[in-house]
Amino acid sequence: MGSVAHHRTCKYMNDWTLQIIIEHFDDVVKGIDFGQLPDWKSEEYRQLVLQTANDQIFSKGRYSEITEWVLEIFDEKEVRELVSDDTELSQLSEDEQQRLSFYLDVEKVCYPLFRGEKIDWSAWPWLLEDGSSSLDNKPLYELITNEKRPYLGAAMLYALKQRMWQGDDGFFSSVALQDASVAFDRSVARHWKGDLSAEELKLLVMEVWKCAADLLIIENHIQIGRLMGLDPLAQSVYDAMDTYISENYYAKQVLCAKELAAWIREHLTIGERHPAPEKTEALRTKMDELMDKYHVVSPDRDFTWDIITLDVMGYGMENS
Repeated sequence: MGSVAHHRTCKYMNDWTLQIIIEHFDDVVKGIDFGQLPDWKSEEYRQLVLQTANDQIFSKGRYSEITEWVLEIFDEKEVRELVSDDTELSQLSEDEQQRLSFYLDVEKVCYPLFRGEKIDWSAWPWLLEDGSSSLDNKPLYELITNEKRPYLGAAMLYALKQRMWQGDDGFFSSVALQDASVAFDRSVARHWKGDLSAEELKLLVMEVWKCAADLLIIENHIQIGRLMGLDPLAQSVYDAMDTYISENYYAKQVLCAKELAAWIREHLTIGERHPAPEKTEALRTKMDELMDKYHVVSPDRDFTWDIITLDVMGYGMENS
Protein backbone atom coordinates (compact mmCIF):
# COMPACT_ATOMS: atom_id res chain seq x y z
CA MET A 1 0.00 0.00 0.00
CA GLY A 2 1.12 3.58 -0.57
CA SER A 3 3.36 5.44 1.82
CA VAL A 4 1.59 6.22 5.09
CA ALA A 5 4.06 9.05 5.66
CA HIS A 6 3.05 10.57 2.33
CA HIS A 7 -0.63 10.18 3.25
CA ARG A 8 -0.09 12.01 6.52
CA THR A 9 1.82 14.78 4.77
CA CYS A 10 -1.10 15.30 2.41
CA LYS A 11 -3.60 15.20 5.22
CA TYR A 12 -1.97 17.74 7.45
CA MET A 13 -0.38 20.08 4.90
CA ASN A 14 -3.55 20.35 2.81
CA ASP A 15 -1.85 19.46 -0.45
CA TRP A 16 -4.34 16.93 -1.77
CA THR A 17 -4.61 16.53 -5.53
CA LEU A 18 -6.97 14.43 -7.60
CA GLN A 19 -4.03 12.32 -8.75
CA ILE A 20 -3.17 11.48 -5.13
CA ILE A 21 -6.77 10.49 -4.43
CA ILE A 22 -6.75 8.26 -7.51
CA GLU A 23 -3.47 6.70 -6.37
CA HIS A 24 -5.00 5.86 -3.00
CA PHE A 25 -7.70 3.82 -4.74
CA ASP A 26 -5.21 2.34 -7.22
CA ASP A 27 -3.33 0.94 -4.22
CA VAL A 28 -6.43 -0.95 -3.12
CA VAL A 29 -8.75 -1.68 -6.05
CA LYS A 30 -7.30 -4.31 -8.36
CA GLY A 31 -8.49 -6.28 -11.38
CA ILE A 32 -10.79 -3.64 -12.90
CA ASP A 33 -10.48 -3.28 -16.68
CA PHE A 34 -11.12 0.43 -17.01
CA GLY A 35 -10.95 0.14 -20.78
CA GLN A 36 -13.96 -2.20 -20.73
CA LEU A 37 -16.16 -0.76 -17.99
CA PRO A 38 -19.89 -1.36 -18.48
CA ASP A 39 -22.05 1.68 -19.15
CA TRP A 40 -22.52 3.50 -15.86
CA LYS A 41 -26.31 3.34 -16.24
CA SER A 42 -26.32 -0.44 -16.66
CA GLU A 43 -27.17 -3.11 -14.11
CA GLU A 44 -23.79 -4.70 -14.81
CA TYR A 45 -22.01 -1.52 -13.70
CA ARG A 46 -24.12 -1.25 -10.55
CA GLN A 47 -23.32 -4.85 -9.63
CA LEU A 48 -19.62 -4.23 -10.29
CA VAL A 49 -19.62 -1.30 -7.86
CA LEU A 50 -21.37 -3.34 -5.16
CA GLN A 51 -19.06 -6.32 -5.67
CA THR A 52 -16.00 -4.05 -5.50
CA ALA A 53 -17.28 -2.65 -2.22
CA ASN A 54 -17.57 -6.19 -0.88
CA ASP A 55 -14.42 -7.77 -2.29
CA GLN A 56 -11.94 -4.92 -2.08
CA ILE A 57 -13.07 -2.24 0.38
CA PHE A 58 -14.72 -4.04 3.30
CA SER A 59 -12.94 -7.40 2.99
CA LYS A 60 -10.69 -6.75 6.00
CA GLY A 61 -13.28 -5.25 8.35
CA ARG A 62 -15.03 -1.93 8.84
CA TYR A 63 -11.94 -0.08 10.01
CA SER A 64 -8.78 -1.37 8.37
CA GLU A 65 -5.77 -0.14 6.42
CA ILE A 66 -7.99 -0.23 3.34
CA THR A 67 -10.87 1.83 4.69
CA GLU A 68 -8.47 4.26 6.33
CA TRP A 69 -6.65 4.64 3.03
CA VAL A 70 -9.61 5.19 0.70
CA LEU A 71 -12.60 6.15 2.88
CA GLU A 72 -11.32 8.07 5.87
CA ILE A 73 -9.76 10.63 3.52
CA PHE A 74 -13.31 11.76 2.67
CA ASP A 75 -13.62 13.11 6.19
CA GLU A 76 -11.43 15.93 4.84
CA LYS A 77 -13.38 18.96 3.62
CA GLU A 78 -10.64 19.65 1.09
CA VAL A 79 -11.01 16.20 -0.45
CA ARG A 80 -14.79 16.61 -0.74
CA GLU A 81 -14.38 19.97 -2.43
CA LEU A 82 -11.61 18.73 -4.70
CA VAL A 83 -13.56 15.81 -6.21
CA SER A 84 -16.41 18.24 -7.02
CA ASP A 85 -14.21 20.92 -8.57
CA ASP A 86 -14.95 20.99 -12.31
CA THR A 87 -11.79 22.97 -13.03
CA GLU A 88 -9.61 20.36 -11.34
CA LEU A 89 -11.52 17.51 -12.94
CA SER A 90 -11.07 18.97 -16.43
CA GLN A 91 -7.30 18.78 -16.02
CA LEU A 92 -7.33 15.00 -15.63
CA SER A 93 -6.63 12.72 -18.58
CA GLU A 94 -9.52 10.67 -19.95
CA ASP A 95 -8.15 7.56 -18.23
CA GLU A 96 -7.84 9.40 -14.91
CA GLN A 97 -11.36 10.77 -15.19
CA GLN A 98 -12.73 7.30 -15.83
CA ARG A 99 -10.87 5.77 -12.90
CA LEU A 100 -11.84 8.58 -10.55
CA SER A 101 -15.48 8.39 -11.60
CA PHE A 102 -15.59 4.68 -10.79
CA TYR A 103 -13.77 5.16 -7.51
CA LEU A 104 -16.17 7.89 -6.45
CA ASP A 105 -19.11 5.60 -7.18
CA VAL A 106 -17.50 2.99 -4.93
CA GLU A 107 -16.98 5.68 -2.29
CA LYS A 108 -20.63 6.70 -2.62
CA VAL A 109 -21.57 3.17 -1.58
CA CYS A 110 -18.94 2.64 1.10
CA TYR A 111 -18.45 5.90 2.97
CA PRO A 112 -22.00 6.16 4.42
CA LEU A 113 -21.74 2.53 5.56
CA PHE A 114 -18.28 3.17 7.00
CA ARG A 115 -19.57 6.10 9.05
CA GLY A 116 -22.95 4.59 9.93
CA GLU A 117 -24.85 7.38 8.20
CA LYS A 118 -28.53 7.39 7.33
CA ILE A 119 -29.03 5.82 3.92
CA ASP A 120 -31.87 6.05 1.44
CA TRP A 121 -32.03 2.47 0.23
CA SER A 122 -34.18 3.51 -2.73
CA ALA A 123 -31.32 5.63 -4.12
CA TRP A 124 -28.56 4.39 -6.41
CA PRO A 125 -26.94 1.88 -6.19
CA TRP A 126 -29.37 0.10 -3.84
CA LEU A 127 -32.52 0.90 -5.84
CA LEU A 128 -34.92 -0.78 -3.43
CA GLU A 129 -38.59 0.10 -3.74
CA ASP A 130 -38.72 0.77 0.02
CA GLY A 131 -35.98 3.17 1.11
CA SER A 132 -36.53 2.69 4.84
CA SER A 133 -33.82 1.40 7.18
CA SER A 134 -35.98 -1.34 8.62
CA LEU A 135 -35.01 -4.99 8.86
CA ASP A 136 -38.70 -5.59 8.16
CA ASN A 137 -37.92 -4.23 4.66
CA LYS A 138 -37.65 -7.66 3.01
CA PRO A 139 -35.54 -6.66 -0.03
CA LEU A 140 -33.11 -4.86 2.31
CA TYR A 141 -32.96 -7.92 4.56
CA GLU A 142 -32.25 -10.12 1.53
CA LEU A 143 -29.55 -7.74 0.30
CA ILE A 144 -27.81 -7.82 3.69
CA THR A 145 -27.91 -11.62 3.87
CA ASN A 146 -26.68 -12.18 0.29
CA GLU A 147 -24.07 -14.90 0.88
CA LYS A 148 -22.01 -13.67 -2.08
CA ARG A 149 -21.40 -10.33 -0.34
CA PRO A 150 -20.92 -11.04 3.37
CA TYR A 151 -18.51 -8.14 3.90
CA LEU A 152 -20.94 -5.68 2.37
CA GLY A 153 -23.74 -7.22 4.44
CA ALA A 154 -21.62 -6.74 7.56
CA ALA A 155 -21.06 -3.09 6.65
CA MET A 156 -24.78 -2.59 6.10
CA LEU A 157 -25.55 -4.12 9.49
CA TYR A 158 -23.03 -1.80 11.11
CA ALA A 159 -24.73 1.20 9.50
CA LEU A 160 -28.19 0.02 10.62
CA LYS A 161 -26.96 -0.59 14.16
CA GLN A 162 -25.43 2.89 14.23
CA ARG A 163 -28.68 4.45 12.99
CA MET A 164 -30.54 2.79 15.84
CA TRP A 165 -28.21 4.58 18.25
CA GLN A 166 -28.25 7.89 16.40
CA GLY A 167 -31.99 8.05 15.78
CA ASP A 168 -33.56 11.18 17.22
CA ASP A 169 -37.09 9.85 17.59
CA GLY A 170 -36.48 7.73 20.70
CA PHE A 171 -37.91 4.71 18.90
CA PHE A 172 -35.53 2.18 20.48
CA SER A 173 -35.24 1.76 24.22
CA SER A 174 -31.79 1.80 25.81
CA VAL A 175 -32.06 -1.95 26.42
CA ALA A 176 -32.89 -2.49 22.75
CA LEU A 177 -29.87 -0.42 21.73
CA GLN A 178 -27.57 -2.35 24.03
CA ASP A 179 -28.88 -5.67 22.75
CA ALA A 180 -28.41 -4.51 19.15
CA SER A 181 -24.78 -3.64 19.86
CA VAL A 182 -24.18 -6.96 21.58
CA ALA A 183 -25.78 -8.80 18.64
CA PHE A 184 -23.42 -7.06 16.21
CA ASP A 185 -20.27 -7.18 18.33
CA ARG A 186 -20.58 -10.82 19.37
CA SER A 187 -21.51 -12.16 15.96
CA VAL A 188 -20.37 -10.00 13.08
CA ALA A 189 -17.63 -7.75 14.47
CA ARG A 190 -15.40 -10.45 15.93
CA HIS A 191 -15.52 -12.55 12.73
CA TRP A 192 -15.22 -9.66 10.24
CA LYS A 193 -11.52 -9.47 9.50
CA GLY A 194 -9.06 -9.97 6.69
CA ASP A 195 -7.58 -13.12 5.15
CA LEU A 196 -10.44 -15.43 6.06
CA SER A 197 -10.21 -19.10 5.17
CA ALA A 198 -13.11 -20.72 3.33
CA GLU A 199 -14.48 -22.04 6.63
CA GLU A 200 -14.07 -18.68 8.35
CA LEU A 201 -15.88 -16.98 5.48
CA LYS A 202 -18.78 -19.42 5.81
CA LEU A 203 -18.89 -18.60 9.51
CA LEU A 204 -19.02 -14.87 8.76
CA VAL A 205 -21.94 -15.50 6.38
CA MET A 206 -23.78 -17.32 9.16
CA GLU A 207 -23.01 -14.58 11.67
CA VAL A 208 -24.33 -11.91 9.30
CA TRP A 209 -27.54 -13.92 8.96
CA LYS A 210 -27.78 -14.36 12.72
CA CYS A 211 -27.21 -10.67 13.43
CA ALA A 212 -29.79 -9.60 10.84
CA ALA A 213 -32.32 -11.95 12.46
CA ASP A 214 -31.48 -10.64 15.94
CA LEU A 215 -31.88 -7.00 14.87
CA LEU A 216 -35.20 -7.87 13.23
CA ILE A 217 -36.39 -9.44 16.50
CA ILE A 218 -35.41 -6.28 18.38
CA GLU A 219 -37.18 -4.04 15.89
CA ASN A 220 -40.27 -6.26 15.90
CA HIS A 221 -40.31 -6.17 19.71
CA ILE A 222 -40.47 -2.37 19.65
CA GLN A 223 -43.12 -2.35 16.93
CA ILE A 224 -45.34 -4.71 18.92
CA GLY A 225 -44.90 -2.49 21.96
CA ARG A 226 -46.20 0.47 19.98
CA LEU A 227 -49.23 -1.57 18.87
CA MET A 228 -49.96 -2.24 22.55
CA GLY A 229 -49.83 1.46 23.33
CA LEU A 230 -46.36 1.68 24.84
CA ASP A 231 -44.90 5.10 24.11
CA PRO A 232 -41.07 5.47 24.15
CA LEU A 233 -40.94 6.11 27.92
CA ALA A 234 -43.22 3.19 28.81
CA GLN A 235 -41.31 0.97 26.38
CA SER A 236 -38.03 1.92 28.03
CA VAL A 237 -39.48 1.11 31.45
CA TYR A 238 -40.90 -2.19 30.21
CA ASP A 239 -37.56 -3.30 28.75
CA ALA A 240 -35.70 -2.15 31.87
CA MET A 241 -37.85 -4.51 33.91
CA ASP A 242 -36.63 -7.43 31.79
CA THR A 243 -33.08 -5.98 31.47
CA TYR A 244 -32.93 -7.56 27.99
CA ILE A 245 -35.17 -7.85 24.94
CA SER A 246 -37.64 -10.64 25.47
CA GLU A 247 -39.60 -12.02 22.54
CA ASN A 248 -42.61 -12.36 24.85
CA TYR A 249 -44.78 -9.59 26.25
CA TYR A 250 -46.65 -9.96 29.54
CA ALA A 251 -49.91 -8.13 30.14
CA LYS A 252 -49.25 -7.20 33.78
CA GLN A 253 -45.79 -5.94 32.93
CA VAL A 254 -47.28 -3.74 30.20
CA LEU A 255 -49.73 -2.28 32.73
CA CYS A 256 -46.93 -1.80 35.24
CA ALA A 257 -44.71 -0.01 32.72
CA LYS A 258 -47.52 2.28 31.60
CA GLU A 259 -48.44 3.21 35.16
CA LEU A 260 -44.84 3.88 36.20
CA ALA A 261 -44.23 5.95 33.06
CA ALA A 262 -47.35 8.03 33.79
CA TRP A 263 -46.20 8.57 37.38
CA ILE A 264 -42.74 9.67 36.19
CA ARG A 265 -44.27 12.25 33.83
CA GLU A 266 -46.44 13.65 36.59
CA HIS A 267 -43.87 13.82 39.38
CA LEU A 268 -40.36 13.94 37.90
CA THR A 269 -38.29 15.64 35.23
CA ILE A 270 -36.56 13.41 32.70
CA GLY A 271 -33.01 14.55 32.02
CA GLU A 272 -32.53 16.17 35.41
CA ARG A 273 -28.92 15.21 36.07
CA HIS A 274 -28.86 15.72 39.83
CA PRO A 275 -32.39 15.41 41.28
CA ALA A 276 -33.05 15.96 44.95
CA PRO A 277 -32.54 12.78 47.02
CA GLU A 278 -36.22 12.67 47.95
CA LYS A 279 -37.14 12.48 44.25
CA THR A 280 -34.80 9.54 43.72
CA GLU A 281 -36.19 7.81 46.80
CA ALA A 282 -39.76 8.40 45.63
CA LEU A 283 -38.96 6.87 42.25
CA ARG A 284 -37.42 3.78 43.82
CA THR A 285 -40.39 3.40 46.16
CA LYS A 286 -42.87 3.74 43.29
CA MET A 287 -40.96 1.30 41.08
CA ASP A 288 -40.85 -1.35 43.81
CA GLU A 289 -44.50 -0.72 44.73
CA LEU A 290 -45.76 -1.17 41.17
CA MET A 291 -43.57 -4.17 40.37
CA ASP A 292 -44.89 -5.86 43.52
CA LYS A 293 -48.46 -4.81 42.73
CA TYR A 294 -48.34 -6.36 39.24
CA HIS A 295 -46.11 -9.29 40.27
CA VAL A 296 -43.43 -8.26 37.78
CA VAL A 297 -40.22 -10.21 38.28
CA SER A 298 -36.90 -8.79 37.12
CA PRO A 299 -33.80 -10.98 36.69
CA ASP A 300 -31.99 -8.31 38.70
CA ARG A 301 -34.09 -5.54 40.23
CA ASP A 302 -31.04 -3.43 41.07
CA PHE A 303 -29.98 -3.63 37.42
CA THR A 304 -33.50 -2.59 36.43
CA TRP A 305 -33.12 0.38 38.77
CA ASP A 306 -29.78 1.32 37.21
CA ILE A 307 -31.28 1.23 33.70
CA ILE A 308 -34.25 3.39 34.73
CA THR A 309 -32.17 5.98 36.58
CA LEU A 310 -29.11 6.18 34.35
CA ASP A 311 -30.54 5.50 30.89
CA VAL A 312 -34.22 6.42 31.10
CA MET A 313 -34.09 9.31 33.57
CA GLY A 314 -30.57 10.49 32.76
CA TYR A 315 -29.45 10.71 36.39
CA GLY A 316 -25.79 10.99 37.28
CA MET A 317 -24.07 7.90 38.70
CA GLU A 318 -24.19 9.31 42.21
CA ASN A 319 -28.00 9.48 42.03
CA SER A 320 -28.57 5.91 40.88
